[in-house]
Amino acid sequence: MPINSKSKGSAYERVTARQLSQWLYGNTTSLYRSRASGALFTKSSFVSEVGDISPIKTSVYFPFCIECKNRETGCGIDSLLIKGDKSELYKWFSRNEADAATANLFPLLIFKQNYAPTMVLFRQLGKFATESGPSKFSLSAFRFSEEDVIYLAKLSDLIEGVKGGVLLNYLKVKGYKAHGE
Repeated sequence: MPINSKSKGSAYERVTARQLSQWLYGNTTSLYRSRASGALFTKSSFVSEVGDISPIKTSVYFPFCIECKNRETGCGIDSLLIKGDKSELYKWFSRNEADAATANLFPLLIFKQNYAPTMVLFRQLGKFATESGPSKFSLSAFRFSEEDVIYLAKLSDLIEGVKGGVLLNYLKVKGYKAHGE
């Protein structure tokens, strides 16, 4: 029986929202799969719902623009190694960064390929790892040019190695806005 990719993606976004909510806020109900998920983002629509995951209440500080991808193949780490900035992962992350910039949010690309762990791709958290003391998660860095460096970690390692509240405070100090601000 064929798998409906939209249903698979929506289910993945709901699971990821609950997982991130538990990590950042200590419950599974503060975040949800955005109504705008899967829709084309424009400045005039869904401003408070940039990305695939949003906070239930605007009073929740959620400074992320999260794009989730769950693919059968083609989005493994090897695609970054082989294709570099021409890979689908890099292109998805670039679009995620552009969406995040419109609302001054921190971009995260969370992705999974069948039979592989969930991974997260980001930029400045490499600095967070060094500024916040010894980290308990490992990072891989991909340097495409002197200024173009992205970091990769297992989502489970990031969740286990960094306290959600510490990360939220760090991003607030760095000036990232919350959804809807």
